[in-house]
Amino acid sequence: MPFHTSTVRLTTAGLSAAPVTGRSYDVSDAAVAGLVLRIGARGSKRWLFRFSWQHERSRIKIGYFPKIGIAKAREIAFGFRNDLDDGIDPRRSARPTARRASPAGTVDHGTIARLDATPESTAVGISEAEDPLSIAKPDPDDKHSVHCLVYEFVELYVKPNREVPQEVIRILKKDVLPFFKERDARTITSREINDRLDAIVARGAPVMANRTAPIISQMFSFGVHRSIVASNPVSLLFKPGGKERSCDRVLTETECHAFLHGASIVCIAPVRYHTLMVLWLTLVRRGSLAKAEWCEFNFDRKEWRIPASHDKEKREHIVPLTDWAIEHLLELKKLGKGSRYVLPKQRKGKREIPCNAQIISRSVMRLRARFQVIGIDFAPRSMRPMVDAVTPDRLESAACVLKCLLDAIKPLMARLHSGLAVCFRLATNAANHAS
Repeated sequence: MPFHTSTVRLTTAGLSAAPVTGRSYDVSDAAVAGLVLRIGARGSKRWLFRFSWQHERSRIKIGYFPKIGIAKAREIAFGFRNDLDDGIDPRRSARPTARRASPAGTVDHGTIARLDATPESTAVGISEAEDPLSIAKPDPDDKHSVHCLVYEFVELYVKPNREVPQEVIRILKKDVLPFFKERDARTITSREINDRLDAIVARGAPVMANRTAPIISQMFSFGVHRSIVASNPVSLLFKPGGKERSCDRVLTETECHAFLHGASIVCIAPVRYHTLMVLWLTLVRRGSLAKAEWCEFNFDRKEWRIPASHDKEKREHIVPLTDWAIEHLLELKKLGKGSRYVLPKQRKGKREIPCNAQIISRSVMRLRARFQVIGIDFAPRSMRPMVDAVTPDRLESAACVLKCLLDAIKPLMARLHSGLAVCFRLATNAANHAS
């Protein structure tokens, strides 16, 4: 065990000339209570901050001298001392020291130096055994950590109010908890939030940074409401990932021809082929098809009534069906083996649930290389706007749309003809009576 010398006013010259005794000892600083320099048996010099939290003596390793000088060590120790005065465990307010450069020579702003906070009796950790779609429950005595904030935000706000809470949970588990889980939420600064968002952009995901920023801001606003934090550290003037480009990708005439004649060859699994053809022939959103149930279809009237709960814009509407589309839907019904859903999710021994749009997207992305061989390179969301590429020469697609329109107006034309005939007879009778 190291022994202590008297508390002295530290100087750079004095510490540089500190003797090596073959045994570790501590030199305490008179300027900041708890700041000590541990001089090892072989001459190493390490800054420590010693303190007592809930009747337990602990220490935080700050760094090595002279890489971290006296002024920097005192600044960090003052911050820890202020946290103690505010009732915050300094081990959960990891204050950044020097950042290290990435192998490419650029600064990784998402990497913050980890301060080793180890109690002298035992190490403190948080279990990582968590359900992928939920957040592990924090310690009941842990009222102000980021872990507690994320847990309450998910359980009390996200799940009751979000239609698809899984995406928010995934973002929090991927880009927030691994970096701030054990931190005290009251010590998170705006610069640290910006560094985290910059790191997401640096890994090549600017759109994800734009999605993560409002979630973090909403989470801290929720924390203010719940008195977990005093203020929201997220204050952004613009989107961290920059302006997003609108999706204006459409398939060319050549690509449409290749898709119609090559989809059955590219899609080895029949369910993928029929799913893509239904999307092509109906031009509905992936989410509407993923949630669709067979009770929504009327094949006699050639209609698909999409309820508001299955539509992104929350409006009920009717999609006319061609014989070609009905043919592929009936094939999907055979593959479903009696399921109530058009695209049931395969889960052995569990209750039946519908597919989701992400599964359709992943299926298309897995086939992207095979589609490229026949001259098509598109994302799943290109399936809807490709109708903008319809030309008079593309009769196969135009004929489907025209047939749907004719089928829809035939009943109206018949009623109009009957009404006009009745009006003509009444007018004739009135004229005869008048004469």
